Amino acid sequence: EGCFRDGSRVTVTPPPGLGDGLRDAWVDINQYTDGQLETEAVRRADAFLRRTCRLVTRMCPHSGAVARLLGPGPGLAAIVHDHNPQHPKQQPWDILPALLVLVEAGGSVRQLGGQPLDPFQPKGPFVMARSAAMAEAIVAAMEGGSTVCRATPNPALCR
Repeated sequence: EGCFRDGSRVTVTPPPGLGDGLRDAWVDINQYTDGQLETEAVRRADAFLRRTCRLVTRMCPHSGAVARLLGPGPGLAAIVHDHNPQHPKQQPWDILPALLVLVEAGGSVRQLGGQPLDPFQPKGPFVMARSAAMAEAIVAAMEGGSTVCRATPNPALCR
């Protein structure tokens, strides 16, 4: 139980001063190389995050997402991973190792509806984050657009 590297426990820690908030966060959107495959949920999240976060980047799929989330310093706080069920870009064996490492280190992986991600039956885009509260706020943005700060379980995330 837990996540270990070279015999030492690895845990997710928020960047200094970040806590669970989004205002000072760096969020990456892991997108499709073909923009026509992008889901509406990710478009909504992108619009919300660009109004809310310190930095939003868009990158094509690549490995190392969890390593970037677990990295030291004021690094990445969350990754929005676009997953169009009609055109999957990653299979369960691509997702499961990262999911297990992040969750065992104390992070969170949530899909639409706020449930933990089932890598064998993803229901669309999902969020990998340093905290459950952060993941839930971003999922709320994917589902509800601009009203997310009122709908989120912890509105302080948006301050």
